[in-house]
Parts: sequence; C-alpha cells; structure tokens
Amino acid sequence: MRVDATNLFEKVNIEQTNANALTKESSSTVKSSVAGTEIGSSLFDKVMNNTEVDKSMWGRTDGTLSYEEQIKNQAMQIKNNLKALYNSMSCGDYAAITEDGTDINNMEVKDIVTVVDRIKIMLATYCRHSDYQMDNINVDDIKQVLGSSVNVYSVAKKMEEADIPLTEDNFNDTITAYEMYDKLEPLNREMAGYLVKNELDPTIKNVYIAVNSGAKDDTNTDKNGDEELFKELKSQIVKIIKEAGLKADNNTLSDAKWMLNNDIPVTADNIKKLEDYQNIGINKDKDIIIGELTMAIASGNSPVQYNLLDGNKTYDDIKNAIDVINRTDETQVINLMMTDREITIKNLAGIIDLPSLDTSDNMEFYKNNEEECKKNYRLLLEAKILMTSKSAKNLAKTGIEIDITPIEELVDKLKQSELDLINKEATRNDKITIEQLDIYTETNAALYSMRYAPVMITGQIAEGTTPYNIQNIASDGETMRLAMNNAGKAYETLSTQVRTDLGDSVQKAVDNSAEKILEELSYKDTKYNRRIVSVLAYNNMDITRENFEKVREIDSELNRLMKDMSPETVMSLIKKGINPLTMNIDELSEIVENTTVIEDTAMKFGEFLYKLEKDNTVDKKDRDRYIGIYKAFSVINSTKGKVIGSLLKQNENITLGNIVSAYRTMQKGGIDTTVDDNKGMNENTEKGKYFKNIFKEVSDGLTPEVLKKALSVKNADDITLEELKEIAGDTKSDIEYTKEAYEEYRQVYERLKECDNSVIEQLTLYNIPVTVNNMISVYALNEDYTRYYKKIKTQFNNSDNVDEAKIQSEIDNILDSADDMEELQKTYKTLDDDVNAYMNKYLNSQETQVNTVDVKSLKLVNNGISIISKWSKNENYVIPYTTNDGDVGAINLKVVRDKEYGGKVTIDINSDKTGHINAYCMCNDTRIQAYITSDSRTTSDNLLESESRLEDNMHELGYKECDIKISFAKKIPTISHAEKSSEKTPTNKLYKVAKTMINTIIETL
Repeated sequence: MRVDATNLFEKVNIEQTNANALTKESSSTVKSSVAGTEIGSSLFDKVMNNTEVDKSMWGRTDGTLSYEEQIKNQAMQIKNNLKALYNSMSCGDYAAITEDGTDINNMEVKDIVTVVDRIKIMLATYCRHSDYQMDNINVDDIKQVLGSSVNVYSVAKKMEEADIPLTEDNFNDTITAYEMYDKLEPLNREMAGYLVKNELDPTIKNVYIAVNSGAKDDTNTDKNGDEELFKELKSQIVKIIKEAGLKADNNTLSDAKWMLNNDIPVTADNIKKLEDYQNIGINKDKDIIIGELTMAIASGNSPVQYNLLDGNKTYDDIKNAIDVINRTDETQVINLMMTDREITIKNLAGIIDLPSLDTSDNMEFYKNNEEECKKNYRLLLEAKILMTSKSAKNLAKTGIEIDITPIEELVDKLKQSELDLINKEATRNDKITIEQLDIYTETNAALYSMRYAPVMITGQIAEGTTPYNIQNIASDGETMRLAMNNAGKAYETLSTQVRTDLGDSVQKAVDNSAEKILEELSYKDTKYNRRIVSVLAYNNMDITRENFEKVREIDSELNRLMKDMSPETVMSLIKKGINPLTMNIDELSEIVENTTVIEDTAMKFGEFLYKLEKDNTVDKKDRDRYIGIYKAFSVINSTKGKVIGSLLKQNENITLGNIVSAYRTMQKGGIDTTVDDNKGMNENTEKGKYFKNIFKEVSDGLTPEVLKKALSVKNADDITLEELKEIAGDTKSDIEYTKEAYEEYRQVYERLKECDNSVIEQLTLYNIPVTVNNMISVYALNEDYTRYYKKIKTQFNNSDNVDEAKIQSEIDNILDSADDMEELQKTYKTLDDDVNAYMNKYLNSQETQVNTVDVKSLKLVNNGISIISKWSKNENYVIPYTTNDGDVGAINLKVVRDKEYGGKVTIDINSDKTGHINAYCMCNDTRIQAYITSDSRTTSDNLLESESRLEDNMHELGYKECDIKISFAKKIPTISHAEKSSEKTPTNKLYKVAKTMINTIIETL
C-alpha cells in the first residue's frame, strides 16, 4: 500500500513519548536596573544565558530517569570532558601520559581527565615548567578573532606558566572573565546579602550579576522590621555572632538585624559570609588577576567561576598537601606520634624541615609501635592517591579543610568523594563499592611505597625473610628504608625508574671490586649487574651465580610488575575479585600479563616508522635493518618471550644477533611458538624469567635512536639485552615527535568535541569504552557503513600473509547467517579475530613494506571491525551486501524485544544510488506490521513493486496478519530503542523476519 506521508513514523514513536513527560526547569530572570553602565548588553546576556539548566530531560513521572535518559546524560558528561581535555591538556601532559608507552587513544576519556588533573597538580607542586612548550600558536590570529583590548600576549604568557594550551576557547574564557572582573566594585551589604540569600559563592560571575543586575533592589533596605522581635532575639543573635568568630558590636548586630528584616536566615555561617563578602578586595593589577584566571582553568574551573574570596585556594591546598606528602617519610610520622600530635598535613608541614629527634629514640618508638606507624604513613600515601581537584572541591563544599583534618578522617572523606564521582560517571555495570575502593587505594599506596623501598629488599625476598607479595614487600621496605635513612646510608630504590643515588660504604666497596666479581662470575660489567652485586653484598649473601641470578630474577620481575600495575590494571583485578595486595607475586605477574590491555602493535609500529622517516641520516639499507630488528622484537614479544626460552634451551647467549636469527627461524616455521617454551626454563627458572622480563622492557623502549646507538658499536650483533637496556635508558625522549603527535591528537579532539552526541551514545549504550579510537570508528561508520568492508580488500591486497578468500568468505557469510542469531554473532567474532591476526601478521612480515599512512589505515580497519563485532553482541548489526550489478553496500540491522509488541526489527540503508531507506517492523506470534520508507521516489516505487512478494514471504513464516506500508518521505526519521525488556517473539523467528526483509529490499536495489 502506498503511503505518501513524511510523518508516518510519528505513530511509531507515540509509544515512547506517551510514557515520558518533558521536565521543564524554569530559571529565574534577573532584570537589569543599572542605567548608564558601560557594560555591553551582549556581555551581560552572555553571562545570564550561561546557566547550567538541563533543558533536554525526558523524565519519568516518578522523577527517575529512564535507561535512555541515563545514556544521554552520560554522553553529555563525556562530551563535556572532551571539551575540558581539549582546553586543558598541554603537550607536557600528553608527554607525561605517553612516555611509558601508554596509548592515550585507547584510554577512556573519563580516565584521561583524572590523569591530566593529577599531572597538573604534580607539575604545579614542584613548579616544573614543561619542556614541551608549543611554538606554533599564532597569537596575532587569536587577537584578531577576539578583538580584545586586553594584552593577548600577556594572557598567552600566563597560560604557558599555568601549563594549559593556547586555544581560542581558553583565550575567550579568560578575557571574558577579565572584562567582567574589571567592571566589578566592592560589595555593599545589599549586594553581599543577595549572594548569601541565594546561596551563591562569590565567583566573578555571581558577583558581576550582584553588582550589575540591580540585585541590591531585591533586599529590603527601607523596612524597619519588628524592633520588639529583634530585642527578643538579641541574646540568641549575639551568641550566633560569637559562634561565627566575630565581635557582637554595632556593625555585626546591624547586619544581623538587616538579615532578619530581609528574610535571610541568621546563622553563624551566613553572618560570617555577609561580613567576608563585604570585605572582598578588587585587585586592579591586570597581570595578577589574569594569572589567577588561567590557574582556574588548570584546576578544572571556568575562569568566570574564580572565587574572589578564596581564589584558587582548593587547588593551592592540594598542591601544598601533595608537596608535604612527597617530602614526608616515616621519620616525620614517628616524630609527630612521639609528641602526641595528630597526623595532619599542617602538623607534618611544620616539622618536615626541623632536625630529627634522636634516631635511636625514633627506632625504639618505631619497634614498639610499628603497625601504627606504618598505618599512618600508608594513610598519607592513600591521601595522595585520592587527591584530585574534583574530590577536594567536593570536600571543600562540606567544610572539610585538607590541611587540618586528621589523616584517617581525611582519607575516609576522600574515598567517599572519589566513590561518588566514579559511580556518577560510570555505567550501571561499571560501578564500584567502597570495599573495592579500599583495596584499590591500599594497593596503590603499597605500590608507591614499594617503588621507593631500597633495592636491598630483594635479598630478603631471595632468602625467604620477606614474603613475596606487595603488602609485605612494601611493609618490610618501609622498615629497611627507615633504618638506612637513620643510619645516613644512601641507597638505590627498588624501582629502576625512581633514582640511582648510590653512595654508601657498601656501594663504594662494590664499585671497587664489582668488575672483578662480575668477571669471575662471567657476567658483563654493566650498571644493572653492579646493582645486583650491591644487593648481595648488603645482605651478606654469598656472591655465587645461583644467588646472583635469583636476586636478578626477583628484581626484574618486581620492576616489570610495578610498571604494569597501572591504576587501571589494579582496578580491573579488583573487579575480578582478586586482591593484588596479598597474592603471591609469581601468580600475580602471570595474571597481570594476561589482564593488561593488549598492546596496540600497529600504534607502536606507526610511531617507530614515523620517527625513522623523520631521520634523514638513515639510508635505505639501515632503515630496512632497523625495521627488521623492530619486527623481530615485536613478534617475539607477542609470543610472551617464548623464543627466548628456545634460545636458553640451546644454551645460546641472549644477544641482538641471536634474537634476530631466532626470529627468522621462527618465521620460516623452525620454532613452534605454540609449545610452551617456559618448560625449557624449568632447569633454570630464574634465568628464564629474568630474560623474559628484560626483553619486554627493551622491546617497549625500542626506538630508531636506540638502534642507531646500538648498531654503531663494533660487533653490534654481540650486544646483550642488558646493554640494550642501558642504551635505551640513556636515550632521551624525542621532544619534536611528541609535539607533532600531540598536535595531531588535538586536531582529532577538535573534531570529536564537536561531533554529534549520538557517536558517544552508540558506544555507551553497548558498554563499549568511550576512547578516541572507538569514537573515530563509530564516527566513520555513521558516515559510511561499507567503509571497513571495502577497505579490508584494498588493505590486504595481494599479501602472502593474508588469506583474502577466507576473509571474503567470512564477509559474505554475514548475510547468509542473518536468520540465526548465534551463527551471525559467531561470524562477526571470527571475522574480527582474523582481521586482527592478519593485520599483525601483515605488519610483522619481513616482506611487507609499509609507511605510517598504511599503518594508520590498517588500525582504522581493525578497530572498525572490532566495533562492528561488539555491536553484534547487542543485536546491532552492520551487514554487507552486493547488488545484482556488483555494487557493495551495508545494512544496519537492529533487533529488539519489546514488552508490548513482542519484537521489533529496524533496517537502515543509505547509499548514493538508492538514497536513504528505513524499514521498521513490529511483530508477535501471529501479526506483523512493517513500515518501509525511502527519500528516493525511484527507490520507493521499486520497493512498492515488491510489497506482495514480501507479504507472501511473511505468510510462509507463519504470520496470518500482515500490514505492510511503503512510502516516500523527504526526511527519514531516526528510530531509537535504548531500553529492552521481556522477550515475546522467539529469537529464531524474529531473525528470519529480519533476513526476509533484508533480502526482499536488496532484490529491489
């Protein structure tokens, strides 16, 4: 039946809109009664229209939010986070996140926000200025756009000092806030009362409104009030004034009476605020206020929200607190406890630089109160881990002051604040409990303490004195550190990434004899091997090969674990019911190895190629050699170092030449990596684990710069893993590369922060992490569903490493399997696995010649197919098809069970040739209704010809009643089904309906 109605689908949407009510929130309008002011109405309107009122809430009648509403809210929050990241993450922040190999494009946006927040606080704490200042910002262009009288160069300088990017948004927000500030005047009682009465903080925006909007007329200055009532309440008011810490003189009593007359609650807090607000000073020093405004951006605030009373107090409090925590060790904690003073940030700050008490008394007190001392020190570390701008601001709102709150109470408050923030932004399946957060903070605090433990602790572990888990290593490490500090002994830390300030008598003795000792043990004289000798000497252990290799294996395993145990990994373990604190490290290391996010080999290879392409001093022969070595390490690393086990079984030295040779043998099928080569390590477990850990570390840090240094030495093939590790450690990061990568990242973010919210909703709805890579993939999918299927063929064209026929067969099988949910989803999973495997095989092949553009394109294809596969698990399918004349297209199929209709199927096709087609079907056991619409008149006519055939096909499926409508519409509406419920129509029947409709539509194209 032909239906020419653009709004055909309005009837379909009635079922959704009837169940919802639009919640309208009204905001009060403040009318300006200020005549003759120089402020422009545009500025005033800009401020007044920037209200945080939710205007898009479709709420339930009981006030709760539907699942679809929650998805929209989460998407909006993520969108805001994207914008905040764009305007706050500097090149230095980007470098700090990526310097250990982290792929920021695979991090969830909410996690990046938290990490950047912590980095900025740490940089500000130590007054460190970034080495990554961007020098390609055209301030003149910004000045021309903004047309401001403010010195834009001065603003740019302050932004660089605050370590925030010089974006137009940041300039605009800062200058707008400054222009508002410049129009301010000291608050009189009426203006201050307006803020108090409306419970508004004295921010630039709020004070601007109070000063310029006629707010003083909202309070009654003429009314005398009830004198008898005031006299009756005077004694109580005097008491309240004193509670506020003020004198009950004529001025404060007059203010209290005025508050009473103007219906402002007379409380100690309100009286204090009224007095404070009237004493706010307006500093006209342009540089000072602009500096404060840019610091507000760094602390996560909008400049117009700069608090005129406290400034950036919360942010400063955090910086000061972290500074104290970082400079505090067990000694200061013991000193406070010995003098019966509370463990607070303020008390610790007061004694950090004072001479220590008698060290023998300290140690005696520590021995008698060891558990309590360690508990208080660990609480300090937990406070540092939990302290972010968001959590601290939440505490400040409740009146908690970071510096004077007892440490145990402070940690409890920070935990609750952090829990609230995490669960507010988490999906319903990703929320955590306070018990999980407890383990999380305790584990990260122990890891922090463990990293700073003296490396000599590995000797105690080797001898069995210290149990092999994070909790005990951290605890015993704290005791050892205290003892060595009190004895005035310098030491190297357990973490090789922390410090190397050796210098005590034991180390000097080691330095003098290490070369001879290592020669006798048949080890090379390297910094790392000297480190192991120092551990043996300190612990009075026999310097034998057995002890040497045992300590070396422990040290390498702990450093590998500390690097892999990121906060995200710790939380992932805890959510699986694993307590990382108490688990044996051998078991924990194995779990972590299989838990950490699979490395993005394409991303790392692309970075390697980019750096190599930028180096004009490398000729083609060396370039090919560099790539060959890199691929060898990458492939061996993907086998978790099993090739290293094969070399050890053959008693081969683990040198660069032997590693590359083993790789080539493996490529030819000479090494079976499916066999667990760790079995070959059982005869010498310590040696096997050690080389496996060192290989992973070297592989992670392999760059063209490292290889250039390594291959420049004589007999480069004989260079050992330890020597490669030292070269990598001495190679500085490529600042120019980081700058360019950061700029590219910003360009991507600039696009994503402006993209439609539906991109984020499509990820959130299906519980797919909202990362940059995933957003790009969905963005590309929405533009063209066929993109990734078409690219597979071109990307793997004529490659010996890819079975093109198999891949194509899997793509064709998607449509063939459309009538069986299990088979269909299995097909997507197989395609996803094979594309990923073939991509890695293609990139790692010695015969493959690729550049950075090829790598990026392959990454896009691989990630896109992965997204399609994940969608399929939630019955959202992208199904490729080929028309009779050879055109390739794709269909988006969604299958939904519904409590009212039983089952729903939506089909969406969009191509240049056929236009936009949308089919919507509702069915139960006996009846089916279908609406098919196209914005192409030709296509709708062709579809109309197939109407009877479609009805016949549905009758064959068992549907007695068929109501099928086909129409032309200039605009195709979007159908959304976010909320699923009980299933009424059997799954197999629903999918047969879907396949029947798809095939009928395709036949007409």
